[in-house]
Amino acid sequence: MNLESATHSCPYCGEAIEFFIEPLEEAQEYFEDCTVCCQAIQILVLPNIETGISEVRFLCADDTF
Repeated sequence: MNLESATHSCPYCGEAIEFFIEPLEEAQEYFEDCTVCCQAIQILVLPNIETGISEVRFLCADDTF
């Protein structure tokens, strides 16, 4: 398994959080707790097949997109 490291800001406390994603061809959605404030963060990983670079979105657990 080849995981990629990424850093993003928590939507609750604003702290930078390092997390790991598995590069896949399909979209991924999962929840992970912030290591600083312990709030549940909804993480969306949207791959771009053309560029090979995934877009990552951090949302509050109750946000809708």
